[in-house]
Amino acid sequence: MFKYTFLLLAKKKQVAIPLDLEEMLDQQQMKRIQVEASTTWLSKAKQKKATKGLLEKRRTAVFQVHETDQSKEIISNLQKIMDELSLTSKTLIVAEESLLINILYSPELLFPSHLYAYDRSSNFSFLKGLIKHMEEGAFSGDEELTLMLLNNLRKMMQPIELESNDMLLRNKLLKRYFLAEQAVASNSDDVILPMSLGVDITPLDKVQCQLNASNASHLIITLVVSSQVSLSLDVFIAIMKLANALLDQGNTRVQETFLQELCKSESEKFFHWLHAHIEDAKAELRNTQVVLFTDQSNFGDRPLDKSVQEAIQRAGEATSGLRESMSSLPPVPLSPDGSNVSSTDFGPEVKCMYDILRFLQLLCENHNTALQNYLRRQEFSKSNYNLVLETLQFLECICGGTSAGLGLLALYINKKNSFLVEQCLITLTEYCQGPCHENQKCIASHESNGIDIIVDLVKADIKLMGEENTEITMKLKCEASKTLLAVMESRADSELADRILLKMNQPTQLLDMCSQLYDEDSSTKEGKHQADYWEDEKRPKAVGHNIFILAKQLSHDNKELQASLKNLDEGSRHDALRFYEEHTAQIEVVREDGNIEKIIFPVPLVCENLSVETKQRVLLSTKRDEKGSKVEAFFKLFQGLYEEMLIHKSIKNYVWQSTLTDNVTKWLTISFYLAVITNILVALFYPLDKGSKLIDGVSMQMSAVIWVLLLFAIIVLWLARKPWRILVITITILSIARCTITLGVQPTLSLLGFIQVINKIISFIALLSSKGYFNNDSRYKKTYKELWKDVDIIYNCSYFIFCLLGWLVHPFLYCLLLFDIVYREETLQNVIKSVTENYQSLLLTGILAFILIYLFSIIGFLFFSQDFLLESNPYHLLEQAGSLDGCNVEGACVGEDKWPIKREASCETLMMCMVTTLKEGIRNGGGIGDVLRKPSSSDPLFVGRVLFDLLYFFFIIIIVLNLILGVIIDTFAALRSEKQEKEDILNNSCFICGLKRSDFDNKQVTFKDHVGKEHCMWHYLHFFVLLKEKALTELTGPESYVKKLISNELTDWFPRRKAMSLATGEVDTEQNGWQSLQQQLEKTNELVGTLTKQLAYMKESMAEQRKKQQRNRLQTLPQNKLQHMQSVGY
Repeated sequence: MFKYTFLLLAKKKQVAIPLDLEEMLDQQQMKRIQVEASTTWLSKAKQKKATKGLLEKRRTAVFQVHETDQSKEIISNLQKIMDELSLTSKTLIVAEESLLINILYSPELLFPSHLYAYDRSSNFSFLKGLIKHMEEGAFSGDEELTLMLLNNLRKMMQPIELESNDMLLRNKLLKRYFLAEQAVASNSDDVILPMSLGVDITPLDKVQCQLNASNASHLIITLVVSSQVSLSLDVFIAIMKLANALLDQGNTRVQETFLQELCKSESEKFFHWLHAHIEDAKAELRNTQVVLFTDQSNFGDRPLDKSVQEAIQRAGEATSGLRESMSSLPPVPLSPDGSNVSSTDFGPEVKCMYDILRFLQLLCENHNTALQNYLRRQEFSKSNYNLVLETLQFLECICGGTSAGLGLLALYINKKNSFLVEQCLITLTEYCQGPCHENQKCIASHESNGIDIIVDLVKADIKLMGEENTEITMKLKCEASKTLLAVMESRADSELADRILLKMNQPTQLLDMCSQLYDEDSSTKEGKHQADYWEDEKRPKAVGHNIFILAKQLSHDNKELQASLKNLDEGSRHDALRFYEEHTAQIEVVREDGNIEKIIFPVPLVCENLSVETKQRVLLSTKRDEKGSKVEAFFKLFQGLYEEMLIHKSIKNYVWQSTLTDNVTKWLTISFYLAVITNILVALFYPLDKGSKLIDGVSMQMSAVIWVLLLFAIIVLWLARKPWRILVITITILSIARCTITLGVQPTLSLLGFIQVINKIISFIALLSSKGYFNNDSRYKKTYKELWKDVDIIYNCSYFIFCLLGWLVHPFLYCLLLFDIVYREETLQNVIKSVTENYQSLLLTGILAFILIYLFSIIGFLFFSQDFLLESNPYHLLEQAGSLDGCNVEGACVGEDKWPIKREASCETLMMCMVTTLKEGIRNGGGIGDVLRKPSSSDPLFVGRVLFDLLYFFFIIIIVLNLILGVIIDTFAALRSEKQEKEDILNNSCFICGLKRSDFDNKQVTFKDHVGKEHCMWHYLHFFVLLKEKALTELTGPESYVKKLISNELTDWFPRRKAMSLATGEVDTEQNGWQSLQQQLEKTNELVGTLTKQLAYMKESMAEQRKKQQRNRLQTLPQNKLQHMQSVGY
């Protein structure tokens, strides 16, 4: 009984019973049989022994009660065991299913590497064989097995998501199956799994390429094409899901394989299947969408105007036949999700449309132009299926465009079908981006209402599907705006923009929608924190930004919209439009054909973290190239500037770091001013004991004047409520003067030194934080090994050391801090550079001067040593005179004529002769002759002495010293001219293209607008950041083009000596001529290709007709002629 109950329960739970548990149940059942036998024996004994009947009854009753309790306890325990076994088995099943994926993917790891089975199953041979069997139809009769294999192939490209317990069990099974030999050899469970074991840790693109190399792409086409009968819908959906997994994230190799397979003639059936499914889905939608007309109370609080009532009437007439056929059904109330359409669960044909649309999108991912065109036109097939238009018509169908209900989107779009509408828009966007001009024209010029529906989605009310489904509405509006931008992408003409503007009754409604979305987002709690709105496309503010970009794109072809965008401060929407204008940028890029294209894009919010000091440094330090542009040097700084933005962004999360980093320039400025004030006090009052006496002599009137000035400055600063620098400095100086008078010079210097040290510590920490040394993100955190390579860090560290020494050792050390002015001022740096920049020339000139002085010293030592008699005031003679410094105690100095003078020979040795020649000869304007003995004309070496003095004066004083001064002056003049040239270039030349201000004279665009809007250097940096922040699959065509060039470190996309606003008539005519010739050539090539195909088709048809005519002729010939023809070998 117990075993039966337990087995029945296990069967319901679908849990296999272990053998040991079954044996335990058998033992429990045997015990129960023994209990029942003993109970029967006791009942018989009771009849034989009537004298003991009462006692036996009591004992039996007690025993039965005990037995009943024991049975209940057993059942309860077994129930607990079953529950635990169910959980354990479920975990085991999930882990083993995930393990099966690994076994199918890498079966060779089941065997040791030295076995033959390892070689047979390596290189994905097992997987290739399995796919080959599926292609040959080995499992075509078993649908469940086919579905299981397709799903397992798909799971190889999906991450394995398990709970912690399931993952532990999975790892144990991996070690048991794959690493049994290693685990036994190491006698440990801690064996490291190889990276190739799990497809969940292998990069997705690698798994996709390996499956693609195993003919998984060919399998997808083959299963559809080779089906002799109608393919099961479940199998078709599984095939589409496998194809989507292979193409996920736009794998280009898989796309190339699909293109090769689809270009084959037998793949025509594959397109036929897709076309048939789309048509069936549209038919099912037409038959199931019933517009329910209610009174105004069911449509919300908004009254219906006359146009909406007329649209409802037209929609009702279009669906009247369907309503009459369903008149017997009870009325369906409005759905709680805001839908006014009777949309029950979709049929299977509509459900599979998501996977089909996703498949078509992934085929065109990463702007695959070949597949974009092939989906529109199959050149190698007899029948052509335009899947681009099929997608557009499906969107029209699901939104009610074919039921005369255009404009009543709320009646057709609801929570249940919104995902299909969104996928349709994404797929249409991928058809056009790149750009693919043919698909753009195909979508925009088609007679269906597809474009009208997309425009209506952009203009639709925020509460389109009810307030609770606002997030879904935001998704649809975002994707619709992207689709319209994709249709107009990289179009030189205004044809498509005019068609879109024609669909809009009032283009300024776009600006109203931007303002409405901005206000909606600002009213929420999330909207108050706009730091992350750009990263979340569901936010109304982000959707409004996309629509604003669409409006700017359309404004080039609509004067009314253009005027509204220029006058942003007018009207009730100025706040929203001003915000979007500040966070929108535009650049011009050069495409492959040399044409310039304008790109409008949102500025990532991380760009706000670039400091003003960094911008100024980049602006002044970037050098020009041969073409007069600075893009080469500017491009090399992009990555470093981007990392600096990320560092400052991470710092924003910490208040203390953000406060220090934002004011790092102020801390450094305060340090400099403190150093100046400290040195002024030292210069005025040192020695400090004498300086204190001067302070004591300050009158009370002067002290009162200082108090009055200090209070007056404080009152003015408080009333102005602006931190004027001069006023703050004045208050600081007066406060220090007041402190000096009150406390004294020594305490004031100590206090200033302490403040200087504390301020320098703060500025040093702020500098380290701004450079990323305290960053918590390990990707951008700098190591302390890089600390000593940073010049700014080393300089500020030295500055801090001298601040500390001046405070603790001696105040004279504060004088070294004044050299900070050289570090802060570029003009003084140029003065230093004038000496250091040409140090080689100065060094070589100095060596030449030393050689010449050395020669003159030798000549003087040999011939004129007796003439080197110089006057001196020996120190010991001054001591004998009774005064150390030549002055008495009262400070009166002794006359100079009474100082003891002694003449000494200064050329007794060659060394002394060299020192005298160098010291006295250079210092005196006339050379060494001014300090030597005045020669007489009667001296024997008079002529030689004259030549010696003149040659020294000519070579050393005139030539050598002037050479040195000339090098320094010329270098300084060159640096000054370079600085002026830089300023002139910054003010009168474009940073990007290098065009001058004069090139924009008498043009529609001024030089200021060109530099600030068209070719703003920071917009190009923002565009680089946008490409870094954006996912690869989300890039537009121009963005992908620029990103590819950036990855190759090319700057060809920068416009040099070019601007769209300066395109001359000749250039335009020439470019238009080349473009027209190119278009004519392309059309001619297409025509030739079409004629060639038609000719080949006609040849095949004529050959078939000839064969058919010959067969008919042979059938009509008499029998004797046939025998004759056979005899002659015809």
